[in-house]
Amino acid sequence: MASLFTRIINGEIPCHKLAEDDRYFAFLDISPLREGHALVVPKREVDHLFDLEGDELAGILAFAKEVALGLPTAVTVHGADPVFAQAVADVSLHELLVLSNKSLIRRAAPGRFDLHELLRQFAAEKLAQDALAAEATHDRHSSYFCAWIAQWGGELRGLRCRMALDAIDAEMQNIRTGWEWAAGQRHCQRLTAASQGLARYLELQSREDEGEAAFRLAAAALRPPADVQQRRTLAMLLAFQSSFSPGLESGAVSARLVEEGLTLLQDQSIDADEVRWERGLLLLVRGMVRWYHGGHEQARLDYLESVDLFEAAGELWWMALSLEQLGWLDFGRKMDRLAGYVSRSLEIRRALGDIRGTAATLKLLGDQAAFHELDIAKAEQYFSEAETILRQIGDPASIQLALECRDYIYVIQGRFEEVLQLRRQQLATAEQLGVRYGRALASWGLCETLTMLGQYEEAELHGRNARALSAETGFGWALAMSTRFLGMPLLALGRYDEAWEVFQRAAGIASSDNWQFEVCVSLACLARVEHARGDSASAWNFAEQALRMLPQWNALNPLFFTFSALAVLLAGRGDVLLATEIWALLRGHPFVANSQFFAEVYGRPVEDAAAALPGADVEAARARGRSRGHLDMIDELLSLLDANSVMQAVKDR
Repeated sequence: MASLFTRIINGEIPCHKLAEDDRYFAFLDISPLREGHALVVPKREVDHLFDLEGDELAGILAFAKEVALGLPTAVTVHGADPVFAQAVADVSLHELLVLSNKSLIRRAAPGRFDLHELLRQFAAEKLAQDALAAEATHDRHSSYFCAWIAQWGGELRGLRCRMALDAIDAEMQNIRTGWEWAAGQRHCQRLTAASQGLARYLELQSREDEGEAAFRLAAAALRPPADVQQRRTLAMLLAFQSSFSPGLESGAVSARLVEEGLTLLQDQSIDADEVRWERGLLLLVRGMVRWYHGGHEQARLDYLESVDLFEAAGELWWMALSLEQLGWLDFGRKMDRLAGYVSRSLEIRRALGDIRGTAATLKLLGDQAAFHELDIAKAEQYFSEAETILRQIGDPASIQLALECRDYIYVIQGRFEEVLQLRRQQLATAEQLGVRYGRALASWGLCETLTMLGQYEEAELHGRNARALSAETGFGWALAMSTRFLGMPLLALGRYDEAWEVFQRAAGIASSDNWQFEVCVSLACLARVEHARGDSASAWNFAEQALRMLPQWNALNPLFFTFSALAVLLAGRGDVLLATEIWALLRGHPFVANSQFFAEVYGRPVEDAAAALPGADVEAARARGRSRGHLDMIDELLSLLDANSVMQAVKDR
C-alpha cells in the first residue's frame, strides 16, 4: 500500500505544494508549528531517512535549502506565492531568488513580492505581442487559481478558517481574474471546482454584491448552454447567483433564477441521479426565498427534498445546512421536530470538523432554549460553547456572531447595561463589514436595549435607522420587527397616536409575510396603546387575539408583551389581584424585572391599582404569581374568554 507521502505526491490527497523535481517534493504542513512550516520528502519510498543513498541525502538537503530560501518570495502582477510563479510563468525558485537579488522584484507586503509597475507594463506588452503565449499564460493562471480557491475553500469550515480567509484575501485579485477567464472560456470543470470556495468566502466576508456579480458574469457566459455539462454548471451558477442576489430580498429575481436552473436540469439528456447536488442546491435556495417571504410550508417541502438529494449525493455538509434550515422553520413552534433536525445537523457538522457550522447550530439551539423552551441554563450552555468556538476562529464575521451569543446570554439575564455595550460594538463591526442586514439587526437591538433602560429618545433614533435599513434589505420579517421596536419608545413617551400607527404597520407587514410570532407581539402592543387612548373595547379585542395565539408561540417576547398588556387591562377593569399575579409571574424573569420600560409602561398601572387593596391580599396574589407557570396562566386566561367577548368573560368572573 502506498504511503501517506506517496499519496500526497500522486495528488490523491490535497496539499499546498511548494516545489517538486524528479526526486523530491515539498509542501506546507497541515498543522504548522509556525507560518511557512514545510515538509520535504523523497519521492522514493524508504522505511527510514538513512535508508536513502548518499547522493539522495545530499540532494534532499540542497533541495530543502532552495525551498527554505524561496518561501518568502512571491511574484505576479497582483502578488502570489512561488508555486504560482513556477506553475504559470515556468520560473524556478532559483530564478526568483536571482530576480530578487537584482532588484527586479520588490517587497509589497510581509512575505510577498511584486513586480515594479514599469516592469509589469513592459512584461504585459511583450506578452500581448504573442497571442498564443498570452492565451496559454492566462489559461495556466486560471487553472491554478480555480484549483487554489477550491482547496482553500474547504479550509473555511475548519480551524484553519482564519488562515484561509487571510490567504484568499491576499490572492483575491488573482482568483477574480482566473474566474473571469474560466467563465469566458466556458470552462465548466474549473467553474464547478471554484464555485463553493468562492461563494463561501464571499458569504463569510459579507460581500454579497461581489458574489452576485461574479456568479451573474459566469452564468451569462454559459447562456445558452451547448451541452449537458454546461447545463449542469449553469444550473449551479444560477443557484449561487440567486443566493447572493438582491432578489433574494425581494423574492422575484431569485425565484426566477432558481426556476431557470430547475428547468435546465429537467432536460431529457440529463440523468436525474447525476444532478442530485445541483437540484438540492436549487431547492435549498428556493426554500430560503420562500421562507423569507412567509411561504413556510412550501419552504419545508423544498428543504425536505433537498435533504434527501444531498444525502443521496453524499453531500453531507449541504445536508446539514438544509437540516438547520428546517430547524429554523420550526423555531418556537414544533420544538420536538426542531430538536430532531438540529441534532442531526449538529452531529454531521461535528463529524465533518465544520466548526463554524457547529457554532451556528449551537447558537440556534441556544435561541430555542432561551426564547421558547424558557430553559435559561441550557441556553447559556449552548451560547457559551458557540461563543468559544467563534472566538477561536477569530475572523470579523465570527467575532460578530460571538458577540451575538454573549449578547443573548446577557439579554435573558436582564443585564441591559452590558447588552448596550455589546450592541454598540456589534453596530460598529456591522458598519465596518458593510452589511445592511447586520446594521439593521444591531440598530434595532440598540433600540430595544435603550428602551429597556428608559433612554427613549436615543432609542427612537436607532429605531428609525433600523426601520430604514430593514426596508433596504427587503426582508418583511426584519421590517416588521424593526417597526415594532420603533413603536416601543413612542409608547413609553406617551406619543400614542404615533405608536398606534407604527404597531399597526408592524402587524400588517408581519401578517402579509405570515410571521405570526411578530403579529402576536404587535397585537399585544396595540392593546396597551388602545388602553392608553381610552378605547377599552379595542384594547381587549387586540389582547384577546394575542392571547389566543400564545399556545402556538411558547416564547418569551409574545408572553411578556401579551401578559403585560392583559395585566394592565385587568387592573383597569378592577380585577387587580389577577393582574398582580400576572405581574408577579413576569417579574420572575430578569428581562422584565430589570427593565425600566416594563416597570413604567406596564408595572406602574398594576402597582398603583394594587396599592388600594389590603396588603395581605396583594402579597398573597404575588406569591401565587411567583409559583405559577406560563402555560398554566395561559390556560386560566383563555378559560375566562367566551366565544364572543373578553369583557363579558371578565365581568362574569
